[in-house]
Amino acid sequence: MKKAWEDIVEAATGPMIDLDRGELLLLDWVLCAQSRLIPNADLDYLLGAWHDFRLSIWSVLNTDPMNDLTSPSIPAAKFHITESEAKALLALTPTTFRWGTGPDCGYSLKQKLAKFLLPQEESHGDKDEAKTDNQAAANAKPAN
Repeated sequence: MKKAWEDIVEAATGPMIDLDRGELLLLDWVLCAQSRLIPNADLDYLLGAWHDFRLSIWSVLNTDPMNDLTSPSIPAAKFHITESEAKALLALTPTTFRWGTGPDCGYSLKQKLAKFLLPQEESHGDKDEAKTDNQAAANAKPAN
């Protein structure tokens, strides 16, 4: 199974996020016409705009040997996603969502999408140092 994951990761290009089975299934459900989460999304729109994305979801899900909802979660997989896809999915994905009594994959997915979209933060030490320097400069009295 590990080899299958490596093949998927090598085949993808661009930015990646780690998603588990529940999160992948939630993405597929969000992009389903019956979810009604995409306003005015008819079948033609979903077949065109989101087809390749949904197909990539199922290429990862199909590597799970059990391939059913009762199996344990597949380990987190690297999943290719663009910034525009991440923005759309952050808006569409429910903040909380569980498959049965499982973990809240809606919340974890939204956290991952938000983290993907947020710029990398500076280390805390750099921020504190810059804040101290700025405060010192602001408090400095002009020379007479």
